[in-house]
Amino acid sequence: MTPRLTLRVSALWCLIPLLAHAQEQCGTMAEHQRLLATDPQYAAAQSAIEAQTQSFTSQYLPGAEGMLIRIPCVVHVLWNTQSQNISNQQILSQIDILNEDFRRQNADAVNTPAMWQGIAADSEFEFCLATRDPGGAPTTGITRTQTNVTSFNQNGNLMKFTASGGRDAWPTNQYLNIWVCNLSGGLLGYAQFPGGAANTDGVVIRFDAFGRVGTLSPSTAAGRTTTHEVGHWFNLRHIWGDNQPMCGDDFVTDTPMADGPNYGCQVGTSSCGGTNMVQNYMDYSDDTCMNLFTQGQKVRMQALFAPGGARVSLLTSPAACSNMPNAAAYQVNQAGATVTFNGQQGSTTAPSITQVGTGVAVQFAMQTNLAAPPLELVLSFGPLIARSAATITSAGGQVLNIDFSAPYVFLNSGGPQPLFAPLPINFSIPINFAAAGSYAVQMAVLTPTSPDGVLLSQGCQANVAPPSCNLTFPAGPTGDDSTLAVPLTSGPCSQPVTFYGTAYTTLHVSSNGRVCFGTGSTTPNVTLAGAMSGPPFVGFWTDLDPSAGGIILISKPSPTVISVSYNFVPYYAEPTFANFSVDFDTQFNQIQIDGLQGILFNTLTQAANQGQNQFLGLSRGVGATNSGSTLFTFGGQGVAPNSTAMIYDVYDVTVSLSGLVPSVAVGTNRVVFVPATNGNYAWFGF
Repeated sequence: MTPRLTLRVSALWCLIPLLAHAQEQCGTMAEHQRLLATDPQYAAAQSAIEAQTQSFTSQYLPGAEGMLIRIPCVVHVLWNTQSQNISNQQILSQIDILNEDFRRQNADAVNTPAMWQGIAADSEFEFCLATRDPGGAPTTGITRTQTNVTSFNQNGNLMKFTASGGRDAWPTNQYLNIWVCNLSGGLLGYAQFPGGAANTDGVVIRFDAFGRVGTLSPSTAAGRTTTHEVGHWFNLRHIWGDNQPMCGDDFVTDTPMADGPNYGCQVGTSSCGGTNMVQNYMDYSDDTCMNLFTQGQKVRMQALFAPGGARVSLLTSPAACSNMPNAAAYQVNQAGATVTFNGQQGSTTAPSITQVGTGVAVQFAMQTNLAAPPLELVLSFGPLIARSAATITSAGGQVLNIDFSAPYVFLNSGGPQPLFAPLPINFSIPINFAAAGSYAVQMAVLTPTSPDGVLLSQGCQANVAPPSCNLTFPAGPTGDDSTLAVPLTSGPCSQPVTFYGTAYTTLHVSSNGRVCFGTGSTTPNVTLAGAMSGPPFVGFWTDLDPSAGGIILISKPSPTVISVSYNFVPYYAEPTFANFSVDFDTQFNQIQIDGLQGILFNTLTQAANQGQNQFLGLSRGVGATNSGSTLFTFGGQGVAPNSTAMIYDVYDVTVSLSGLVPSVAVGTNRVVFVPATNGNYAWFGF
C-alpha cells in the first residue's frame, strides 16, 4: 500500500514614490481626504472618534495588557483572469501574517533595535476567516466573484458593490471586509478609517500583494501591505503624520516624529531631532524591514473596542470565529483540491478540525478547480498527524497527514489501493458518524501539471463525541449592583460547574465582578467578613457599574468551558474600568481568572464600597477561614492550607490608596485554580 502511494505522490507595497511624478501606491489618505470633502458626517465622526481615543489613552496604564480581540474576516476575491483568482492557500497565508504581526509573533521581531524593544507591542488582535455568513450558514470566509472589470481604481469604491462588478460588503459591524482584486495605476492597497460609510468600510488589496505564497510580485511577497492597511482600518496614521516636509503628528506619543516616509531599509536615519523608526509597520519601508507596532499604537487600536469605541460591535459579532492552535507541518490548501467538514479549512500552520456529536450531521464537501480529474479521498479512522516518519512527504514538499497505522480506506475505490477513478468535481453530502472518535480525510488529485503528479488537499478532521451540551445563555447583568441567575441546564442537556466539590447547575453572575454559587449577591461592599459569611464565589470583587457602560457576557468558548467576561465595565462613578474574565473548565474543574492586566487604576477615594476595595480570588462562603492574603505572582504557585481557607489577594482603602490589588499591580495577568487533595484549590500565576 505505502510504496504504491509514495510512487504516485512522487511521480513595494504602499510606497509614496521618491519622484514627484510617480504614482501614489497607498490610497488611505486619499480616501480620507475624499470623505472629508464629500461626506458631511465623516468629519464629525472623526472628531468624536479621536476624542474617545484620547480619553481612553489618557486612562490606560503604561505596560498594561489590553483585551484579546478576535476579528472575523471575509475575503472577497474579485477576478477577471485566472491568475487573479488567488488560492485559498494564498489567502490563509495572509491571515497567518496578520496574526503574527499583530501578536508580535513575527520571526523578524528579533530585528527590532534595542532602543525600541521595550515599547514593541503585542497588540492583542487575532484574525480568522469567519465560519458563519451573515445569514448564519457555514462559510469558508471567502467569496469569489468573476468580474468583467479588468482593473479597479480607487475612485468610487466600485469593487465594493456587486452592481459595479465588485462584491457588496458583509455587515461591516460584524466582519472585517477585505477586497482582493486588480488595482490600476500602481495602487497596491487602501483602507477606510473608522467613521466612514458602513457599506464601504474595510480594506482593499491588490491581488499580487496579498499573502506570501501564490501569485505575488517579488517586491510585495511578505504580506505587509495588508498589515499596514489593517493598521489604518484600526485608526493608525502613517508614522510621519502625513505632513511633509515638516514634522507631522500620528497621534501616538512613543513613535518618533519624522519629516516624511522612509523607503528601503534606511536604518539609522534621523529627522525632527530623533532616530526614525523605519521598522514600524506604518512607515513606507520594505516589507522585510518592518517588524513592530508600538505600545502607543496598540492603545490607539484597542480604543476602538472600549465602550463608545467605533468598532466595539465586533466584540459581539455573531460571525463564528475560532483560531486553531499552531501546529507545524500540516498540508496546506492546494488550488486544485479542497475538502472541508462544515466549511472549515486549515491554514498554513493548522489543520481544519470540526467538533461534532455522534448522530449529528457534519457536512462534508470537496471541490477542485481541475476539469474532470481522477482523484481519491483517503479516510483515516484516526486523527491527522503532523509531518513525521509516519507521514508521506513528496519531493515537492506536499504532506499526506493520514496516519496509516490506523484503519483507513480509499473512499472512491472503496479498497486499500488507490485507483484514481473519476468523481464529481464538486459535491457536498451530510455524514452522520455513529461512533465517537477522530476521522481524518485528505484528497489526492492526479494531474500532470503538478511536479509530483498529484495535488494533495489540506487535511480536515472531525472529532466525534457524544452529543455536546449546546447551552445558550442570556445577556449578562446590566444594572448597578445586580445579579443574574444563569441556568446550566436546558432540556436533557446539563453542564454543571463544580466548586469546592459541589456541582451547581446555576451560576449567579454579579455585576460587581464575582460569580456566586447557591445564591446571588448584589453587595458592592468588599470585606473579608463578607467573603467568609456570604455565598461561595470566585472573581475580582469590587464595585462595578455596567449600567454606566461595558458588557458582561456569558458564553461557551469551547465544549468544556463556560466563560463570564467583564468587558470594559466601569467602576461606580468612575471613568476607569475593569476588563477580565472568569472561566470554568467543566471537564477538569479548573477555574481561571484571566486578563487581569485589563483592570485599570481606580482613582476613587471617597468610600470603600464604591470600587475602591478589591478582592481577587475565591471563597467557599459560609464557614470559610482566613489564613492570610496571597500575592499571586507571575510564575508563582501555592496551595490552600486546608479545605476551608480562602485563597485571595485584597486591597483595602483604609490601608493605602493605590486602587489595585497588589497582584494586579505587580503584573499578574492570569490566576488558575486547580482542585487539590485537601478539598480546596492550588493556584498558579501567569
